[in-house]
Amino acid sequence: MNRLISSGSGRRGTFGSGGGSGSNINLQWLPAVVTLWDATTSLPGPTAIGESYIASATGNGWIINRVYTWNGSTWSEHIPVPGDVTFVIQLEQVWYWSLYAYPDRWVPADNIYLRPVIVVYDNTSGLPSNIWGSRYIAKVTAHGWTTDRIYESDGIIGWIETIPDDGSQVWAVNTRKHYLFTSGGGWQENVYYGTGAAPSAAGLVDGTLFFKYV
Repeated sequence: MNRLISSGSGRRGTFGSGGGSGSNINLQWLPAVVTLWDATTSLPGPTAIGESYIASATGNGWIINRVYTWNGSTWSEHIPVPGDVTFVIQLEQVWYWSLYAYPDRWVPADNIYLRPVIVVYDNTSGLPSNIWGSRYIAKVTAHGWTTDRIYESDGIIGWIETIPDDGSQVWAVNTRKHYLFTSGGGWQENVYYGTGAAPSAAGLVDGTLFFKYV
């Protein structure tokens, strides 16, 4: 849930939405897959014609995240694109190809990926500069911000507030860390991606920092 701390209204991307540009991604339901298969050791078999798997690792001719279907003699390959959705039989879950995850990958549909933030901001002593598009997670309740909520600058008069849902996930650019939100524990570091120096947060101003939106 969003609100603007001053006036106006918030905004938030949803499953099936293109995000920043406002264009929609058409959903494409793929045939159900048996499970996510680690191909580093072996491939599935014996296999019925039409049986499909998502490769959870690269190996034995399979490439991670691609979908493989047995046609009776060979494995046909599908490279996922935005909008691809499938049902994973053994997990009893709907999974979709996400541009909001980092890196792009298959995720269960009950996960909520929010646009990246600059950092978990310690707002004990004050708020950051009101630069359009900059986004932060509030570390404490102070100066009009509430702990664990996300605040995005409108660049003029206020901050758009997002109250994260249980299961929300987000990438913090300056610390290069991935966070998962639970109603019982708040934001917790989930996965660390990448090595080396963190990229400059200044890139957020011209829009180059956000992942990919179509």
